[in-house]
Amino acid sequence: MPFVQQLPPVDDIHADTEFRAEFISRIRSGICECVAAGDIHGATFWARKIDALLTLKVEITQNDRVFLVSSLVALTSLPGIDLHLAQSFASVGERLAKKVDHLPIGCLVIEWRPLWEQVKRVVFPKGRSRIYPSDLGHVGEIIKFVRKVSHQLASSFLTDYTSAISESETGFTLFFSMSLLSRLAVDQVSHPEYIGWTDEMLSFVYEAGFRALELPMTQGSSNGGRRKSKDIFRFLARLAVSTMYLPTTPGGGKYNPPSASLPNLKKLLLASETHFHPSNAGPWSFKLAYFLSELSNSFLIRWRREQLPDCETPVDLRVTKELKSDFIRTIVGPAFLSILSKDQRAVAEANKAIKSLAFLDEDGVVLGKVIDGAYSGLETLTESFLSNLGFTAVPLVTHSTFPSGSKHLVPLLSLALPGIDMNDPMKTVSTLIFISNAFMVVPIVDLSKYSRSNQSETNVDTILSTAQFADWVLLFLDKIYSLLQNLPQIHGVTANTTMETMLTSIATHSLQIAFQQMDPEIHALALGSLAKFVLNTTIPSATKSIGRIVAISGGARPDLKLKYLLRPVAEKIRAELSNPGGIAKSSLANVSFPFSFASMSDSEFHWSQYIFLNTIVNSESAILEHQNLVRTVIREMVQVCRSYRAVKWTAKTLEVTIGNSVGIYPRDFRSVESSVWQSPELTNDGLKFWGQKHSADSFKVDWHIPTDEELDFGISLISEFSKLCTEALIATLKDSDKTSSSMGSEHRDQSFEFSRWLTVLKSIVAAVSGLIAPWDDISPLSAVPVTKLACGDSFDFEKPKCGYLSRKHKRFQEVAELRKSIGDLLLSLAEHFASRREDDVVPIMQLIKDIEVFISFRGVRVSSLANMVNGYKYVKSIVSTSESQKMLPRYLLVKRAHTKDLLMKLLELSISRYSEVRKRAQSALGRSIVPFEALKKEFFVTLLDRLVDSSAPEHVVKGCLHMCSSGIVQDLYYKDLECAMLFARAICKPFGDKPSIQETVRRIFVTFLRVIGRLSVAFNVSQECRLVIKNQAADPSLILRGENVVKEQIIRVRTEYERFVQSMVEFIDSPTTHWRARAMAMNMLEALFDPDSPPQLGLVKIVLSGLVSSHPTFRDASTTFLIRILRCLKARAKKSGIDQTSRLKVVSDLNGNVNVEEFLDRSVGDTASFIHDSSIVGWYCWPKTIKVYQRAASRDDKKEVSGVFELPFYDTESVEVLNYMYEVVKSSDFWEKISQFHSQESSKDSERFNTDLFDVVRALAGQFEDLFSVPLKKIILVLAQETKDKSKQRAATEFLAGLVRGSKNWNQSKSDTLWSWVMPVIQNAVETCGVDTSAYWIELVTRISVNRDPRRLQPIIDHFLNWNFDMENLSFFNESKKMMFINVIVRMFSWKLTRRYPQLLGKLFEILAHPYQQVRENLGSLIELVLGATCVVSAPSVTTAILWNIASMGGLAGDAYSGKHNIVIPSPSADVQMITKLQSDLAKWHGIKRANTVDPSDYANACKTVIVWWAISFSQPSMITKFVCLDFQLQEIFRMIEYDDVELQNSASKLSVLFANMAIPEQLLSPITDKILDILKGDAKWQTKLKVMTVIQILFFKNALSLSAKQKAAIFESISLLLEHPQVEVRSLAGTTLSGFVRFERDSIGGLQTRFERALKVTKAAKKKSTLPQRAADVTNNGSDSPSMGVHPLVIQRHAAVIGLCSLVLAFPYDIPAWMPEVLVVLSTCISDQAPISATVSKTFADFRRTHQDTWKQDGITHFTEDQLSSLSDLLISSSYYA
Repeated sequence: MPFVQQLPPVDDIHADTEFRAEFISRIRSGICECVAAGDIHGATFWARKIDALLTLKVEITQNDRVFLVSSLVALTSLPGIDLHLAQSFASVGERLAKKVDHLPIGCLVIEWRPLWEQVKRVVFPKGRSRIYPSDLGHVGEIIKFVRKVSHQLASSFLTDYTSAISESETGFTLFFSMSLLSRLAVDQVSHPEYIGWTDEMLSFVYEAGFRALELPMTQGSSNGGRRKSKDIFRFLARLAVSTMYLPTTPGGGKYNPPSASLPNLKKLLLASETHFHPSNAGPWSFKLAYFLSELSNSFLIRWRREQLPDCETPVDLRVTKELKSDFIRTIVGPAFLSILSKDQRAVAEANKAIKSLAFLDEDGVVLGKVIDGAYSGLETLTESFLSNLGFTAVPLVTHSTFPSGSKHLVPLLSLALPGIDMNDPMKTVSTLIFISNAFMVVPIVDLSKYSRSNQSETNVDTILSTAQFADWVLLFLDKIYSLLQNLPQIHGVTANTTMETMLTSIATHSLQIAFQQMDPEIHALALGSLAKFVLNTTIPSATKSIGRIVAISGGARPDLKLKYLLRPVAEKIRAELSNPGGIAKSSLANVSFPFSFASMSDSEFHWSQYIFLNTIVNSESAILEHQNLVRTVIREMVQVCRSYRAVKWTAKTLEVTIGNSVGIYPRDFRSVESSVWQSPELTNDGLKFWGQKHSADSFKVDWHIPTDEELDFGISLISEFSKLCTEALIATLKDSDKTSSSMGSEHRDQSFEFSRWLTVLKSIVAAVSGLIAPWDDISPLSAVPVTKLACGDSFDFEKPKCGYLSRKHKRFQEVAELRKSIGDLLLSLAEHFASRREDDVVPIMQLIKDIEVFISFRGVRVSSLANMVNGYKYVKSIVSTSESQKMLPRYLLVKRAHTKDLLMKLLELSISRYSEVRKRAQSALGRSIVPFEALKKEFFVTLLDRLVDSSAPEHVVKGCLHMCSSGIVQDLYYKDLECAMLFARAICKPFGDKPSIQETVRRIFVTFLRVIGRLSVAFNVSQECRLVIKNQAADPSLILRGENVVKEQIIRVRTEYERFVQSMVEFIDSPTTHWRARAMAMNMLEALFDPDSPPQLGLVKIVLSGLVSSHPTFRDASTTFLIRILRCLKARAKKSGIDQTSRLKVVSDLNGNVNVEEFLDRSVGDTASFIHDSSIVGWYCWPKTIKVYQRAASRDDKKEVSGVFELPFYDTESVEVLNYMYEVVKSSDFWEKISQFHSQESSKDSERFNTDLFDVVRALAGQFEDLFSVPLKKIILVLAQETKDKSKQRAATEFLAGLVRGSKNWNQSKSDTLWSWVMPVIQNAVETCGVDTSAYWIELVTRISVNRDPRRLQPIIDHFLNWNFDMENLSFFNESKKMMFINVIVRMFSWKLTRRYPQLLGKLFEILAHPYQQVRENLGSLIELVLGATCVVSAPSVTTAILWNIASMGGLAGDAYSGKHNIVIPSPSADVQMITKLQSDLAKWHGIKRANTVDPSDYANACKTVIVWWAISFSQPSMITKFVCLDFQLQEIFRMIEYDDVELQNSASKLSVLFANMAIPEQLLSPITDKILDILKGDAKWQTKLKVMTVIQILFFKNALSLSAKQKAAIFESISLLLEHPQVEVRSLAGTTLSGFVRFERDSIGGLQTRFERALKVTKAAKKKSTLPQRAADVTNNGSDSPSMGVHPLVIQRHAAVIGLCSLVLAFPYDIPAWMPEVLVVLSTCISDQAPISATVSKTFADFRRTHQDTWKQDGITHFTEDQLSSLSDLLISSSYYA
């Protein structure tokens, strides 16, 4: 059922449907008209209309969606479109295409590349692009579009960005990969063959996810570092669930889907099982629980989807019941452990997981565990079990799916009641949530009174338990009363975010649910209890709380509420009114403080007042029986009350009474329809309604539609009291005109009267505004201009039927006239206060409230709607499941009225001299003006006019500046160029020197620069877009008119832009302008600069003069602006001017024909071939075409240069500007001034390389080539010679880098001339630079090398790579400096210099044993970098690269893949000869005997270099160079650990841990494991074996999903053998290691248990020393692995068996498997053995008792026999256990 059909049936639904169809048709034609006319802003108007339709849930047909999405994509993809406009189109389009149900896959084909181009503008910008801070926010919506488009997007990433991503952080790479894979898995769950999943792929993905958990598995493993995003685990969960398939029989030429997903998931959870336990909490707790939550939710979604009849997934690929049960068994244990976590976020996620599992579990196992835990937990009121009940309450009481759960509801409710305790807020919240969620789907009806025939025993028990409902409800109310009585005295004054406020809100929500669900008998009992409480109690601090409870207490029977409460409370009020205390006058709003003396004296009256008004809330037509009483009480309160609070609540009572009678609101929120409540079916078979949910397609809302009698009653109240208020206000107005003094008592009395009657009038305004539709408003305040479109809007919209008072109603004219008269009165009052009572703050603030309500209120308060929506979302998150339809909010959204004059009054009040008035008016204006698009700009202009008025007083400036920082103003200037120009001109004006104002201006200025984006002066809609949106326009004449209007607008805006630039230039050039304002103006100009227009000469002059300004801030602003201008000139020249460099660019067709070897050969010496500047494209794979350059030819030397016409490129419309720049930049004075300023010491803490100056020189060198190279050369030479002056060295590198970088397109002659003097400068500077200045020259080399072909910088490369290194050089810095410069060359040119690297590596390996640490660190880093650069993939095409990847992961199997591709995967390889020489050198150095252990050795020095190299390699995400030394790597690491150099030992130990933690390819796991086990079995020292076991622990857990059964068996055997090692430390660590392995590989327990028990039997003789057999002799311990002195071999064997059994026990610290009791009994027989056996047993039993003490009472009974308990009692139960 469409959403709108669930709204109140106030008019014909069919007519409304026709209106919507006509409206959508008008939107379609409107978009076509705007596009055809080039009115891009008009298109945004229609996009907002679409967004409004989506918000209102209007049904849009598939054809309409396809057209609208196609149109919005075309508009989003427009080349050069302002990104804020693209975002507006993309966000609406994304909403339209969001749901597959509305827009099935295949019905729409979107061209992805134009959208991707928009993303590239920001995500991968070109160096010359101007990126605004706001652009990243705008591009987010466009990225959502890109995510939905073709897989061809991958080719762009693979060819252009693979290297950049591979060099980024591991977290981003993992996030990106996991996100992509999860979307592929979810989208293609019914067609896994499209992806080609294999078991190897899934194992690899699971291992990546397991590593991302960062669990501290073992000693030495890291759980620190950068935390991974939780989204990674959401992606992993979705991928895991979407790849779960049953095993299939391989063969038959058919693709077999993977079956390893669930087994891998089991392994992952087994490996992390102990980390779910609360005693092992940490940062991982939330990630683990979140993973479980996403797993269960994703599985539930898939299960429900595959149960639908139209599911496309083949039957053999669907989830079966067996697979589902296996999944539940896998998840349920960790989930129930997580609900006890110390991390509340983890508890919440675990509860979500259990809720999803409960909906999945048809056997009730999960809910059975919930019930068991609830009973045991509620006995102690454990919060975790209470919160768990809250999440699972709905499935628990759903009788249709879990009949046995219903009988537990009442007992659980009774046990939960003590949890309501003000002293324990979190427990109270959990209890109330459980109660509200349970009763949301359970009618509170005593079924025991009715027939129980034909009911099962379980149902009879449930029915009988409902007899306790009445008593329970009364106890529940008593708990709520106690809660209210214990509220703190200050409650009600502080903010709404206090814990007490939250408690009362949740309590009210729980009571609302309960009152709705009560049958009449129980409801009457509850109302009787409530009436007794409120009539006999007064709690000032709980007045509002009890009022809310009274408001909802009527439930579905408001007549009962009126019966019990209305008349008694009315009598109390009337009695109080006769007491003079109730009329105490107080005119100040701050007396609303409820505990002032005056308020406390009237607390009982206020209590009664608030209860009375809330009794009337939602009383529906039942109020008509009491209308005379209600009218009388309100009239008496209006006439008598004088205190602020009394008047306020009197007005509120009037508003509530009218709204109750004339309003439209839902009457019934019960869990079943009203017809069911009135039928015998509810009482005879009521259990079937427990947990029942309703589909949005079938249920009906029972709306309260006012009857004629109710309307008459409401309107009569409006008429009576509006007349009373109007007369009183007019009379006071006249009296005020006669009063001259503002200090007398008469003035104060008038002030109070104004406040009093304006308060009452506000309620009347709200009531009358809810009756008159905006389009029916006849007040003179509604004549407000609307948004005008270029094409016009000739469509006469029929107004929707929204439930307002119909024009045909007999009292319509009366109400409309009332609203008109009220509007006139408010205008008169506003004018009066502005002219006569400007200092009367309190009534002015009340007047502001009245005006705001008059303008913006139309039946629904924004705050109330927001609270209702938030509450709805919360409830939905509790009760919803994947198959649930939305339960939509049932309130009307209506448009707001238009009024200009009152808004103008609010603007005037917003700049009042009184801060209280200013703040209140500014807030009201900000909320009220939101819907008035056409008025916003007018108010904007007025505001700025007042701001820049030189005669404006300080309070006006402050008010205007505050409004300038508001969101309304920001929305205007960041979307509208004209507004932005006005704002920029205004905010730069002087506003005095007061610090507070200056700080406000600075903050506004910074915000402007942060939020502003590109605002085009003119924009042309492309022909491609017009073709997409064609033949849809309704009227060609409108298009022609629109084109003319758009042309006029462009001319007007362009003219205004030129005036703006000229005025700002004059402002900057004025000698009276402050430097701060000049800098701001320059920044504003740069932000609003239009790159599509030729720059004005005056602007260029002021920018160039600013470049040599003495003030650094203005100089910096001018520098960045000049860069922008130069880039603009270049872009304009390339687009429509003269560009002689365009012929240098060549697009080369590759089509997979790339000879990588020839390319690498050409990259280092061939000067004749094309130049390939990109350092990324080609490394991983080659695209079909690439952009290359040819060298510029030298010009004829005899040909003279004549001005700008001989420049490489120039804009024909900017010749005058270029000529001026031409003359300036060739001047020596110009560059000397720049040099003078930029070579001075920076005033900041550190001197950084000035990228702006570099960009300026670079851009000038590209534009004017060598025109200024001569004067700049002199300056650079002078600066470079000052080797001791950091500032001058920095300036020299900035100038020189920019000049070299800008010479890209110079001809060969000019380039040779440049390098002839540049190279000596660089050579000399590199040789002489010191520690402080070397960074600048390194930066220079980096800047000129990035994305450049090596042949462009051949001189520098040759110079650096031809360096030789000297082991004997005493200056370690000189050698380190060489390596740092070479490091830059290798990083920048990477794989393109592969041919030069063998020689370089030879030099580096020759100095491997360098004596200086700094040199060694740089050397190790450089070796790793060079080796990485030698590994080149360079697939000839994208297709080949993808096939290589698939084959490497076990893909391309089966007839569907085989035979189609001849795949040869290249394997990166380093120089084998070099690695072999390294191995032999290390062995040679190791064999050299040292004279002493103090002096450094060549072996130690070389190893320290190697450690740096390997540590960097192991730590990087890329696996290119990790294993080039695998043949001897592990042996060498442990040889380093044994070497007698402490520093080397420590470094090597850390390196071994790094090795174990890195990701290892599956094909290398076996050789690596074998090498480690060989070391364990060898004759290494026992200390070394300890280190090796640490490595194997980490290696096992990090790669447990990939290790084969054979490898695991070998590891188990090696560790088991170490249990018999002579050294006790080795035996102990072997036991710890085995314990961890056993927890993961549980199938091995039986064999290990038998083995160790057999060993104990054969070593009984070792129990005591006296029974040991005699040995021939003891062997002396010499430090090797010989037996310890005095330790008998039998003792070692027996100790090994004991350690083995203990490891089995300690492997399960929180469980008791079936085999464990027997093992404990066996171990207990060894408690009296000799040391160290007895100590090991004692420690094991102590650990067991510690980890099981909380559950021992239950575990001891469940898992142990009486004989076993008797044997173990002394060991497991301490003497004080039962104390």
